[in-house]
Amino acid sequence: MRRALHHADLLARQFLCNILAETGFPAHHETGGKFHIGPAEAVVLQRLRRLGHASDNRLALSVQEGMVELIPRESLNLAAINHIQHLADCPRQINVEAGKSLRLVKEVERRKINRGEETDPDTARNIRRGNTFTRINIIGSILRLYMPNDRIYSGYCKYKTRITHNIAERRKDSVCNFWYHGARNSSPKVLVCTRVMAPSKTVEATETNALPVRRRQLEIVTASPRFAPADPMEAEARFFRSCGIGKPHLARAIEDARRNDTTIEAELIAARHIRPDIYYRWLAECLGLPFLEKINPRSVLTPASVDILLVRDGPLRIHDRRGILTVIVPSARSLSTEQQRLSRRPELRSQLAVAAPASIRAAVWAANETARARFTTSALDERQREMSARTVLTGAQGFALALMLCAIIAAVMIWPKTTLVITHVALSLLFLSVTLLRLVAAALGKRPPPPSLSPQDKLPIYTVLVALKDEEETAQQLVRSLHRLDWPKSRLDIKFICEQDDWKTIHALRAANPGPHCEIVRVPDLGPRTKPKALSYAMAGAKGDYVVLYDAEDIPSPGQLREAYGIFQGSDGRTGCVQSPLVIANYRKNWLTALFAIEYAGLFRSLVPFMGRFDLPVPLGGTSNHFPRKVLEEVGGWDPYNVTEDADLGMRLYRAGYRTVAAYHATIETAPETLSVWIRQRSRWLKGWAQTWLILMRNPRRTLREMGSSGFMLSQALIVGMLLSTLTHPFMYALIGLYLAKSAQGTTSSYGQLHSGLFMLDVASVASCYTAFAIMGLMHMTAREQQRISSRHLAMLPAYWLAMAWAAWIAILELGRKPHHWAKTPHAVHTEKPDGTKAQGSASDR
Repeated sequence: MRRALHHADLLARQFLCNILAETGFPAHHETGGKFHIGPAEAVVLQRLRRLGHASDNRLALSVQEGMVELIPRESLNLAAINHIQHLADCPRQINVEAGKSLRLVKEVERRKINRGEETDPDTARNIRRGNTFTRINIIGSILRLYMPNDRIYSGYCKYKTRITHNIAERRKDSVCNFWYHGARNSSPKVLVCTRVMAPSKTVEATETNALPVRRRQLEIVTASPRFAPADPMEAEARFFRSCGIGKPHLARAIEDARRNDTTIEAELIAARHIRPDIYYRWLAECLGLPFLEKINPRSVLTPASVDILLVRDGPLRIHDRRGILTVIVPSARSLSTEQQRLSRRPELRSQLAVAAPASIRAAVWAANETARARFTTSALDERQREMSARTVLTGAQGFALALMLCAIIAAVMIWPKTTLVITHVALSLLFLSVTLLRLVAAALGKRPPPPSLSPQDKLPIYTVLVALKDEEETAQQLVRSLHRLDWPKSRLDIKFICEQDDWKTIHALRAANPGPHCEIVRVPDLGPRTKPKALSYAMAGAKGDYVVLYDAEDIPSPGQLREAYGIFQGSDGRTGCVQSPLVIANYRKNWLTALFAIEYAGLFRSLVPFMGRFDLPVPLGGTSNHFPRKVLEEVGGWDPYNVTEDADLGMRLYRAGYRTVAAYHATIETAPETLSVWIRQRSRWLKGWAQTWLILMRNPRRTLREMGSSGFMLSQALIVGMLLSTLTHPFMYALIGLYLAKSAQGTTSSYGQLHSGLFMLDVASVASCYTAFAIMGLMHMTAREQQRISSRHLAMLPAYWLAMAWAAWIAILELGRKPHHWAKTPHAVHTEKPDGTKAQGSASDR
């Protein structure tokens, strides 16, 4: 028995090596969270599970502190190492689901069941019962069987007859891995299929490759070809072909590289056909240079221009025991040149090392974080002090407000009734001006039509910024949402920006495995802990020509980037921002979310398109803003001290001569579901609007000159009207109630007609406010949304506005005590999509 087991083990090794040597390792791919495998990978997986230590002249595996380490021999090519390492990283978490694929759930040995055998739900979940196969024609000479004593034999079989209908129907001549479960020394009873793979070649070719054959020596790429092709793309393709990359993957990478104006190397890494750490280790071995998996940030030399390495791949200079060491990032195209240089000057080998670009960026982020954070928090205040909210009130503004307050008090003391009546009428007219603006926007503001998103070549790099804080619950959803963006992965630059001590969010993002085009940026605790500070800090590493920001709970439409890019390309150069609409997903939760959805529909489907259409200043939303990077840098970026950075940036864009355009493709968001969370969010918004108005009024003449009379007046009506109408809303109810109480008592005065007129003005102001609020939102909702908004939701409008007034007074108090405090809004994972929205979140019918 021992001899048989030893013989089976040797056959399994020989089978693995022959498959690697002859076929270059079967290709795999990921779909919907499942990892599809081929026969050779299954053998590797079982060997990793069985053996704590194994080795031969081609492969060595060892277990240290619970982690499986792969030690490749030089006979294995790059593709084989990359595939096996994926299995070595998580051998105990991969589970073979009966049928077709691997799931990262539990180890496979715990999920075997017999036909008719009862088992617990955890074991039987997602497992099809085994099927008894008849007329099995085994062509391969190796058989893998699961025996009751858990001894594992390796097998490779090819069935010429059709396998059972529910496993491999219409897959004749399929290659199949299987389990056997039966009693010792008995005939086979149950064969459970673990992988059915249609052969990519002809039957004869598959049969030849499947059978054990004599080992062949792999060609090792240690020097450039004698006659290099003129086309660098062809030379690069030849290099990866010699590394064992499969022809289908290589052909697709060449096509994508030509279309996106990138390299084959970038496309293979972006498509996850090559792991960057394994690839650059391989290049280091080809050059005969040491490979640095991690770089100590303390050893990095930090000149003033070191941050350029956040957007460029090396070289980085570090301190080493031997002196100054230069860390380079070779590429497939530069490999031949580097080899020739090292052969001419061998003394350079002691001065050079190789590292992956991610390792260099991580070291630079950490090495220069303090200086970068100080620059981020002070740049706008030092360059354009009038535009920064770091100072809440200037001396001149404080004097003017104090003088105005004293004048009002003196007027009330001298002419009390006249002053109160004039103030009452002025506030009512300001109230009505906001209402009139909403009604005009409802009539003239229209969402743009759906754009035609034709395929485009040579797209630029697009940077996606996502500021996160305590968002471990939404990390998985966020990564999936950004993965669906219709933009080449090799031209995407996604930054997940986290606070330095937010380890839960960082670990959740790493567990989501976002991909090589994504990077986690840790913001040091220096200066205000605000979203705009985090965004400004991450801009140092932004590679893209265009920038968009999203929130943690966002699900953007896949076509949003292409639409924004098309708008920028078709503009006259004055388009500084594209604002995508925001759609509330949980509006059916309660009255608060329903009214929040109405407010957002009016803002992003009516008011923003109206103001963009007539070239008026637009207070941006806090997410789904698209900018050309040069425009964003020209206006100073986000103000780290403004807690409503979106409205402030919209005003600065308008003052600089740029306009904002509304887009069609939407972003799905969630509204706060509790009143306490809603109050915290709304108080921060209103505090930021007050900060923005104070910035506009630091130099009113300059603001009027830059914005023009129409823009200036509209910004005053929009910001001041919103703030004052919200603050004075409870007093409107108090005056109405006071008049009704006196009328009920029959009390009259000499000013009876005046009081009646003011009463009617107050009633008209409040009623028109609610009417305009509802009309602007409901007019631009879909029919399905309108049906789900009931009259009981609209009946809560007075409570909604009184809650807004409460948040406004909190904002005014915080403006004096803690003006830069960021009240964090917790987010939850989406459990529903808004009606009429496509599955991918496009909201195309809105």
